[in-house]
Amino acid sequence: MIIATALWVLAVPMFLVSRGLLIALSQISERYLNPANEMMKAAYLASAEYAIELQSIYSYMALILLSIASIIIGWVMTRTFYGRLTGYLVIAAGILTLFTPLGAMIEVPFIILFSGVILSALWQVIVGIKLYKVG
Repeated sequence: MIIATALWVLAVPMFLVSRGLLIALSQISERYLNPANEMMKAAYLASAEYAIELQSIYSYMALILLSIASIIIGWVMTRTFYGRLTGYLVIAAGILTLFTPLGAMIEVPFIILFSGVILSALWQVIVGIKLYKVG
């Protein structure tokens, strides 16, 4: 669980950085619309394309870390009071979510990619209810 927690903690700044890049683009959009010359407009466009691709990579890496952490958590859960079924649900959600970045690049149907997110939400609700009952 320490490894899974470390992966989750590492994924959070990656998501924040990826969103920061998109926010930074909004700050230069006005300069793109009113450039001094065409060379400046091309430079703004190139930096915007770079920022968009870089934020995608950070998001993909964070999602992969979250997926690996979920698989580890599911494996641990199969050996605890949460039960094997919940643990296997977590593992399945982690595996399906693990392939989401690849699926986004090679045009996999959206429902296949979204099923990992749905299963992730489901297991988190189930575990939350069980934790609430324990506490």
